[in-house]
Amino acid sequence: MRIGVNILGLEPGYDEEDVYLRNILVRMREIQPDSQFVLFTDEKNHGSFSGWERVFVGRPPDHLQGPVNVEKSLDRAAKAAKVDLVFSPLQTASEVTAVPVVPYVLDLSFIESPEKASRWSAASLNKEFRKICARAQVIVVPSDSMRRRLLALLGVAMDRVVVAPPGADPGFEASNPSIAEEPYLVTCNDTRHREHLAFVLDAFKKLMDELPHNLVIIGRPDHTEPADWGPRVLRVHQCPVPQRAGLLQHSDAFISASLHEGACITILEAMRAGARIIAPRVGGVPEIASTLPIFYNHESVASLIGAVKRALQEEKSERGRQIAFARSRAREYTWEKCAWATLSAFKKVRA
Repeated sequence: MRIGVNILGLEPGYDEEDVYLRNILVRMREIQPDSQFVLFTDEKNHGSFSGWERVFVGRPPDHLQGPVNVEKSLDRAAKAAKVDLVFSPLQTASEVTAVPVVPYVLDLSFIESPEKASRWSAASLNKEFRKICARAQVIVVPSDSMRRRLLALLGVAMDRVVVAPPGADPGFEASNPSIAEEPYLVTCNDTRHREHLAFVLDAFKKLMDELPHNLVIIGRPDHTEPADWGPRVLRVHQCPVPQRAGLLQHSDAFISASLHEGACITILEAMRAGARIIAPRVGGVPEIASTLPIFYNHESVASLIGAVKRALQEEKSERGRQIAFARSRAREYTWEKCAWATLSAFKKVRA
């Protein structure tokens, strides 16, 4: 099988989609070495996927212009590369193609929290996404929560959706030093999940007089970031697995700041690293992390403050028990299982 992978618009870094694609591609190639993978790239990511067969398509798509912005050039490239299917994020998938498309959906923030207005209204975009989903023979999602959201928002029949839960790098369990001064709390400023970060910062400012902790924000830089994050906030940009693991392992708590957790990759990483997790009860979090996080109401700063205090006041034995359970549960989620489930989805596609 010759599998095309649409990575147009993907910005290399340490956000969930980049972690997801790099891990699943490697595992699929290991599991099915006779398959060939062709990556359709743009000027931002072409150089970061050396070692893979790549087809340079052109400039990154403009997400505000809708799927039609890239579908013609991608379709031409897919036909020229003679791939059997194209594995693509839903938000940059093509509606009408000569090659079957298998969309994947890590979250639906691009529908549930649309960006600033463009010539495409939210209704128009939803209509396009509905058409793409209706045409797709199978869609891959990371959780049952996402499968239910696809049904509710885009009318996708659940029997056409394959759930392939992600994994977490085993390297998060290896002992690593922290690059930050303790004590501290840590959160992730993933560019896909920054909408709730102001909420976390507000809670932290209210706690500063009561706690000696700093706040560490992990994630690649973005043009919307403030020039100054404020006192006792440490911003860490490039953060490979060993450094990220060390930050999580030595933190007093990891705070999830996302409202659209379909995949929960950062939460799985924190679980595997042995961090105490504080999270809103949204998306796939209860499904993947079960009752292990300390949950807070994402509409209440006071609720988050209470969750942080609870984490810091937790008995050592209880904290150790919760962390051990979290690590054990996280080990059940592997990229190998994710790759197998995704490859099984590809087999459902008819030319």
